[in-house]
Amino acid sequence: MSTTLQAEPVTEPVGDRLAPVCWRPIALITALVAVVVGLTNGRRGYFGDELYFVIAGRHLDWGYADQPPMAPLLAHLMDTVAPGQLWWLRFPVLLGELTAIWLAALIAREMGGGGRAQWMTAAAYAITAIGRAHLLSTNALDIPLWTAITLLLVRWVRTRRDMNLFWAGVLTAVSLQVKFLIPGFWLMLGISVLLFGPRRMLGRPALWLGAAVAIAAWVPGLIWQASHGWPQIAMGAQIAHDQDAVGGRWTLLPLFLLMCGILAGLTLFVYGLTRLLGSGLMRPYRFFGWTFVLLTAFVILVNGHPWYLMGLLPVCWAAGAVHAERGAGERWWRWSVSRYAVALTLIGTCVFTPPWQPLTQPPATDTERAAMFIPMAELEWPELTDKVAAAYRALPPAEREQTAILSDSYFGASALEFYGRTRGLPTAYSPDRGYWYFGAPPESAKHVLWLGLPSDKLKAKFAKVTDQGPIGLPMSVLDDNHILLYENRRESWATLWPELNTLG
Repeated sequence: MSTTLQAEPVTEPVGDRLAPVCWRPIALITALVAVVVGLTNGRRGYFGDELYFVIAGRHLDWGYADQPPMAPLLAHLMDTVAPGQLWWLRFPVLLGELTAIWLAALIAREMGGGGRAQWMTAAAYAITAIGRAHLLSTNALDIPLWTAITLLLVRWVRTRRDMNLFWAGVLTAVSLQVKFLIPGFWLMLGISVLLFGPRRMLGRPALWLGAAVAIAAWVPGLIWQASHGWPQIAMGAQIAHDQDAVGGRWTLLPLFLLMCGILAGLTLFVYGLTRLLGSGLMRPYRFFGWTFVLLTAFVILVNGHPWYLMGLLPVCWAAGAVHAERGAGERWWRWSVSRYAVALTLIGTCVFTPPWQPLTQPPATDTERAAMFIPMAELEWPELTDKVAAAYRALPPAEREQTAILSDSYFGASALEFYGRTRGLPTAYSPDRGYWYFGAPPESAKHVLWLGLPSDKLKAKFAKVTDQGPIGLPMSVLDDNHILLYENRRESWATLWPELNTLG
């Protein structure tokens, strides 16, 4: 079989001519997102995961217990170029989301969409991007990559130019450095293509050459996981536990639908998915609809997070926008995907989603606290570090030299490490998630100043424990944490550290 990357004649009913790119409306949408996110990107503080990414970037490796290396690498680069500058830490996410707005619009164009379908798809993407672009997260980095991969696959269906398949493999290699989710996409896509076509895609040498690139890029991460006991597998159980905290499998679809963008984004997604599954116009792309169905079933089965499905939203939006542009659909609901509804949804999202106003009122109930978790996880990290630093400085000098700083959460340890150096704190440690792999305290540390909940494990390993009380920061997600001093360790850190390891 020849390995030449050449075009294959089109035998499916796909269009040969493309409409012009709808430059002005898409540029206006992109500029709107850039301005809104740019103005609000640093109004609060670092999210707990962002602090962790910065610290993990100081321990660069081919992998971590809870993720591949891309997010820590980007955090390290941006914090090196602009130390302590939150806006610049988040800049790669904003740039990726702005690029993906155009990629989503181009998916609609490849499917035969004109100007209206293009800008509607761009607006639908922008509606969800405004919230994501505010944080450096693996999800926000990965969704633009899925959008680009989808665009290349749609283009291959239309043109049969095999280089699209190869570059999809190259982008998959990049996605594997962000999250380990993309193999699930390809598995479900392969099943869908086998069932619904175009089956010739699976026989193209370019596809397998791209797969070889992706696998080669994945090998160092797999070696790291294997040499550290495959912690990513254990993380799967922790992710399921986290999902159970918000209702488990029963809430996955409702939460996902809320993330699609009320009202126009949600309606356009539902309409687009149904068109992918049942429309003759979308028959060449039907496998995308079934890929979404199969991936949804898989995520529900493993009790994963709803945002794992968001990478397939753009192709659904595009299919819906193409049909809406052609006047398809029932008249009684068509208003919800009209240009006015899409524009109003986008404007409303710009008004209500970004952090225009600071948070000043602490939550009154546990339900409010759960709903406010993400914005609260951006607050009071310097103040928390001040509390720990004051307790550390209050120790006698001789005892202080033999005291290690620990937190029971990687959020807390990351904050203490990030802000602690300027406050006179030594290196912070934590047995939580990937932070445990950064190492144990030195054997010279006979005592521990602990930020967290009282630990029975530590109490049994130290001769004395003094609880200095809660930190007293009602706007902090660690408000229930205490500062405790554990004195006179009874066994070595080499023995104790593995017993403390936890992934949640």
